[in-house]
Amino acid sequence: MIEFIRMGAESSAAIQVDRAKIVYRRLGNGRPLLVLNGFGAASSDWDPGGSEADLASAGVWSQLVDTSGAPHDQAKRLLSLLFPDDVAESFYRKFGDIVAAARARLSPDLINRQAAAMDAWHRNGAGDRVRGINAPVLIATGSEDVVIPPSNALKLLNAIHNAWLAQFPHGGHAFMAQYPRQLGDLINCFLAIDAAKL
Repeated sequence: MIEFIRMGAESSAAIQVDRAKIVYRRLGNGRPLLVLNGFGAASSDWDPGGSEADLASAGVWSQLVDTSGAPHDQAKRLLSLLFPDDVAESFYRKFGDIVAAARARLSPDLINRQAAAMDAWHRNGAGDRVRGINAPVLIATGSEDVVIPPSNALKLLNAIHNAWLAQFPHGGHAFMAQYPRQLGDLINCFLAIDAAKL
């Protein structure tokens, strides 16, 4: 049986890396768990692509930066990238207005700057440095992620010694929203096994 531990107060801070400020959150007081996010992600959601993620296909990439159409059109495109079709349609019916309203508030300049930052990321990738990771690593991906191909998880697995890989069946880019309990259980198991090695 997995025991869930109540977390302590949350605190946040920032560090400067080159010309970027990276904000991080600390929850609880045990050994740290580093969760790496991807393009456009926040600390409240996770992107399994990691530092060796390749560019998505041209069709997917064009949808990511396509600012045409009404906010509802943009919301449908975004949800179709995050989830498999049946799940995306369900999310759109329930949350389409919220996603459209949030998307309408983003300026084209902000989106263009995000796209430029992503281009720079791919030009100056960190693939070679990934091989130097010597900490326990859990890699998780949705098997139907169209934004960051699940095959990238295999690249990470092959590059990082003793890494774990979990593929969530029928999971889209936001598989953590589709499988929150299963992902939480997996993380707890990973941490428990790693702690037992100490």
